[in-house]
Amino acid sequence: MPPLRVLFLATYFPKPLNPAMGVWALREAEQLTAAGADVRVVSCTSWVPRWVGRAGKAVAWAMCPPAHDWGAIHVDYPRWPVYMTGWLKEQWRRHPGRMISIGWPFVARRLRNIVRDWRPDVVYAHHGGMSGELARRLNAELSLPFIVKDHDFDEVADARALPDRRRLYAAVCQAAAAMAPVARRMGQELSDLYPGTNVIVCHNGVAPPAPELLGVPRPSELDGKTVVCTAGIFYERKAIPLLIRAFTRVATGRPDLVLRIVGDGPDRANVEAAVSASPVRDRITMLGLRPQAEVFRELVWCDLFALVGWDEPFATVYLEACAAGRPMIWANDGGINDVLCHETHGLTVPPRDEEAVVAAMERLVTDSELRKRCGVNSRRLFDERLNAQATARKLLRLLAKAARREPVIDES
Repeated sequence: MPPLRVLFLATYFPKPLNPAMGVWALREAEQLTAAGADVRVVSCTSWVPRWVGRAGKAVAWAMCPPAHDWGAIHVDYPRWPVYMTGWLKEQWRRHPGRMISIGWPFVARRLRNIVRDWRPDVVYAHHGGMSGELARRLNAELSLPFIVKDHDFDEVADARALPDRRRLYAAVCQAAAAMAPVARRMGQELSDLYPGTNVIVCHNGVAPPAPELLGVPRPSELDGKTVVCTAGIFYERKAIPLLIRAFTRVATGRPDLVLRIVGDGPDRANVEAAVSASPVRDRITMLGLRPQAEVFRELVWCDLFALVGWDEPFATVYLEACAAGRPMIWANDGGINDVLCHETHGLTVPPRDEEAVVAAMERLVTDSELRKRCGVNSRRLFDERLNAQATARKLLRLLAKAARREPVIDES
């Protein structure tokens, strides 16, 4: 039997000059391929003149090639006049249907040609507000079945108050074989807004780490230290400055405690300001963006992973921390609460609550038995439910059902 051909429409996907953007989408494309699918990705890209890109931050868009291969994953980058930056980002939030109607003529021919030449069996769309609508239009024209995976709480919740967004999501939900959000909270929002929608929660997964990464010894500067690690793109909602302030309060009485921060992003100035203001800044190390293998190495070296941002849909770094067998601190409003349990895999805290983060960190850094127990439980959870093989097989079963025009039902 030939492999299932999956046309993957990715709203966010790495670009040759911005490899950190949407890396979770690349990982999922790789995971579907490893599970036996034949995957081709299309990621519509904002058109920016090359001379503008050379002069500013839009170089990754301006210099993006028409296509690029990420290993075995072929990606097409059709250009269109749709932008999610500055004041246009708010227009996109309020009027996604209007924006896509402007952009559709610029990408429709490329999409139709890919479908005609490659003949996919099913479309898999990341984010209902953009790729989901593109999939709906392909379905209306070419009868291609599709499944949508949403990754952002606000993109769904905004439909309650914004009529254009609500109409767009209603049309996508009605046409989709299934809506497959990454978290139950997101799925409940869809069900409440659009009764009768076929909602199947599909958590993210990550590949098991290479065995040699698990045994990499700590560098000498970490000998005798208790290491707290955090990692992620620096957005305000990631709450990295709050974590730095909490760490400072705990570390003031513990000279062995160090914090290592992996990441970069738009909120970097606030993160740097929080480090500069800390009286223990000499024990805080900002490592910048790092390749996945190096991020995992940091997780192996740490004693505790903490990411306490609010409205976190289902960040894969939590799964990597599980794979490393590490206890965690996380906020109790995010999608990861579908699988992580307080006192079992670490400690959860209310969002934006610095006092709670201080208390949780203090408890975990002083109780080695709790850390050990939670770390063992985290690794067990990864092996049983959160590894890429298990999550990709589930998603591939759903896509195959959609391709055969069968009812898409979660049988896991």
